[in-house]
Amino acid sequence: HPNWVLSLAYIIGTDHAVSGSADKTIKLWNIRTGECVRTFKGHSGWIRAVADLGCIGGVSGAVAGSNNNNINTTKETDRLIISGSEDLTLRLWNMHTGECIRTFIGHSSHIWTVTHLDGYRVLSGSSDGYIKLWDIRLSDHILTFRAHDTSVTVLSVATPNLFLSGSGDKSIRLWNVSQKACIRTYKGHLGCVSSVSIVPPQKLVISGSSDATIKIWNFATGACLHTYTGHDMWVETVRYLGNLRFISGSRDRTIKVWKISPKYILENNDNHDDENNR
Repeated sequence: HPNWVLSLAYIIGTDHAVSGSADKTIKLWNIRTGECVRTFKGHSGWIRAVADLGCIGGVSGAVAGSNNNNINTTKETDRLIISGSEDLTLRLWNMHTGECIRTFIGHSSHIWTVTHLDGYRVLSGSSDGYIKLWDIRLSDHILTFRAHDTSVTVLSVATPNLFLSGSGDKSIRLWNVSQKACIRTYKGHLGCVSSVSIVPPQKLVISGSSDATIKIWNFATGACLHTYTGHDMWVETVRYLGNLRFISGSRDRTIKVWKISPKYILENNDNHDDENNR
């Protein structure tokens, strides 16, 4: 890329990854050789988000502004990726051919985050404060959540019916898709929440923020269990690694690996038991 790389996604089960850039392109990489396999062009703005959707067949293509919705139908072996851009659109791509299958229009401001919910369903979050749920077989969104007062910066899926959102309003919210509602709010950060990761199976939530801290939350109650300090600047990303360890990256140019105390898992289990006995 000749400009900043703003987003990355690993293509699960392969030797490939995709990157989105301020150069308005997406690139497919062979992570063993470092070779750029393919470049995807079509967006007219910075690409803030990319996600792997897996192999999905039966998706008919649609060209923006056209009445022809029966082109480029995907096969079961076609690997699909989706991207979100500052041009206010999401685009669905065939990873193998580089073709843009469908363009999704609905947000009124920059798209910051996109993630695969399940099957044909995709979530996107934007600077307009809204989260939209899309069926990639359709051109329009199927559900809209008035999510936050400011930008929706990150989305993380817990189950096909539950997902988390983080925002510039300093909060994290848990959403129930079938109820079409926010069912829990996690408050405590003093800055923008830029990254969220879940400790499975829905035990803890890890979050990173512009306040230079990382917090561990009880998934079930929303209580903050611990605050990790150690970074000097904005924590841009956190990711759970397994075995009670997680990794963080910061604008202070460091990457840190952290250990979660087992007592937080035990406390969380106790809270679950208390709730179940009420």
